Amino acid sequence: MRFRVRYIVGVDIGGTFTDFVASDLKGSRFFTEKVLTTPDRPADAVLEGLERLAEIHGVELGQVDKILHATTLATNALIERKGSTTGLLTTSGFEDVLDIRKGLRYNQYDLKLQVPDPYVPRFLRRGISERVLASGEVLKEVDEVEVTDKVRELLSEERKISSLAITFLHSYANPKNEIRAREIVRKNFPDLSVSASHEVTSQAREYERTSTTVVDAYIKPIIKEYIDDLSSRLSELGFKGKLLIMTCSGGVVETEVAKNVPVLLLESGPVAGVSVVAKIAKELRIRGAFSFDMGGTTAKGCVLKEWQVEKSYEFEAARFDKFRRGSGIPISIPVVRLIEIGSGGGSIARVDKLGIVRVGPESAGAKPGPACYDLGGSEPTVTDSDLVLGYLDENYFLGGAMKLNVELARKSIEEKICKNTDLGLEEGAWAIYERVNEDVASAFRLYASEIGVDYRKYSFVPFGGAGPIHAARIARKLSATKVVVPLRAGVLSAQGLIVTPLSIDLAQTKRAELPDIDYESYRSTFDSLIEKGRSVLKSAGVRDSEIAAIRKLDMCYHGQGYEIPVSLPGEVPTHKEFELLFKTFENYYRQKYSLSGFSPYADIVSFKVTVMSAHDNVSNRKSSPEEFREKLSSLHKTVGRGTRTAFDPTSHKFRKFEKVYRYSLKKGDTLKGPTLVQEIESAAVVPAGANAKIDSHYNLVIELQEEREE
Repeated sequence: MRFRVRYIVGVDIGGTFTDFVASDLKGSRFFTEKVLTTPDRPADAVLEGLERLAEIHGVELGQVDKILHATTLATNALIERKGSTTGLLTTSGFEDVLDIRKGLRYNQYDLKLQVPDPYVPRFLRRGISERVLASGEVLKEVDEVEVTDKVRELLSEERKISSLAITFLHSYANPKNEIRAREIVRKNFPDLSVSASHEVTSQAREYERTSTTVVDAYIKPIIKEYIDDLSSRLSELGFKGKLLIMTCSGGVVETEVAKNVPVLLLESGPVAGVSVVAKIAKELRIRGAFSFDMGGTTAKGCVLKEWQVEKSYEFEAARFDKFRRGSGIPISIPVVRLIEIGSGGGSIARVDKLGIVRVGPESAGAKPGPACYDLGGSEPTVTDSDLVLGYLDENYFLGGAMKLNVELARKSIEEKICKNTDLGLEEGAWAIYERVNEDVASAFRLYASEIGVDYRKYSFVPFGGAGPIHAARIARKLSATKVVVPLRAGVLSAQGLIVTPLSIDLAQTKRAELPDIDYESYRSTFDSLIEKGRSVLKSAGVRDSEIAAIRKLDMCYHGQGYEIPVSLPGEVPTHKEFELLFKTFENYYRQKYSLSGFSPYADIVSFKVTVMSAHDNVSNRKSSPEEFREKLSSLHKTVGRGTRTAFDPTSHKFRKFEKVYRYSLKKGDTLKGPTLVQEIESAAVVPAGANAKIDSHYNLVIELQEEREE
């Protein structure tokens, strides 16, 4: 029998494009593809891209061991409010938790303050007369007749529910009543989708836990239908490997986990690229880096200190004010901490009532797309401005596979921007370009100030189709001096899927004063969480001997309302570690707040673990441009060194830029700005006065000088 190479494939569904990266298990063969997303049926774009990998590159589904998948489907369902009609069963007396929220105003001076409407309206909530105490003691058990009657009421409403959230008070301490209620619902209403809070998030704080469970229930039928449809169609085409789904914490889980707890899929796409940026930062010993993902629809950022990805156990979706905490829907799950920026290549530009050019948050998406795509769109977008300014080559978009229409881009800007201002065509295009850059820079400045980092000393690492085009200009606004553009930056999120180890994050609230908890209870709680994570990874094909774990505690001084994370050494608790917990906590507290000593006692609030594969999915060896240049030349239009006219902000006019094919560059090659570096999935702008070099890892490293206007 003929030997066949085995592959692993990463698939990232974005709002405009769906990206594909295929690699053999040694990392020596590497192929990429990009197709327009199909918003109505996302699986269609996935199958189209996989078929292109087979037809063009010879990567047949029968040769694929794993498909690792990230999608914005869950996020879009929340933002666009296209989830399922959802009901809520909660402890009697707590039906209004979703409306009361935290009782705080995120902007105390705004007399017309707005917050997002709950995903479950008041008339679809029912109280159940059960009770569990904070200690875990069951004071009153659930009544089967009551639960059945309340669910039947919800199903008889005019807006019939198709999904149900169950959130009972203190179920994190003892889920017995929730488990019983879920059993009753499944027995009497087997077709109803159910989410119970103890399965979604076993953490305290009633509002956050209820909100998270409601979000999970709201998107559950949609995600289940999508995953089942995709799995079935892949199987029909001969795929016999594993389909794994990326989570927002940077881990990868099996489809059954994703269907059971779909809230974990929120923001999964941008997270995959951040993991690659962390590897790049570590390789280059960059101690501070801004990860910047700008795709076709949105842009996200992340701050990496000491090449570590910062995680949080709460974030907000659907914010009314993207820069104000408390203006959105809180979701209490482990997540890589991302900065919400909003504008992508397809973001629509407009002129507001004051005559100021604004961009986003509305996006042209894949349908109808930017005007220059010539697919029916007429609104000016960031991509249209990039094209008019000369930073995009209309004949080399996606390696020449998709020709852009410059005239349509000009027409959209003239009609929607120039006619409503006193700007000329080039000035209107530059106004769009600058507005996006300033929005991104402002978001990074604000977040850097919040967490206390000097952004001027940080390097900028852009990816996504539009990221490298805007990166140098944004970096200059941040007074950063270095931009590192990875090879294949346009599909870096899909690449991140195949190089990131499988992992899952788990947390359990178990509040205890240090003097009152014994070592055996302490150890058994960690052991239980780690074993749960191990079972998830083993079901995904990871060997038991290759599984590692990282442990943390959330701790606070006795009487405090909020806690800080405390990292612990090793995978297994020890008596010495347990005895030194208070001292360890004080050290962390002092590092964070520069003071300590409020109380002689400390509390453990939550136990947290990250369980992960000790190895990447594929070898970390980097294939060089030289290794696949010949292959690419036969598949795509290639460009040699030449020139192209583009807008130069230092002279405020168009001038000749050198044009270079990324795959013709070798280690050590140098460039001098102004230069446009063309890549199949993207393009990078090296501005006038800047110098660039291809480093030993094939990154394009741009060194920025102080900008001087002519």
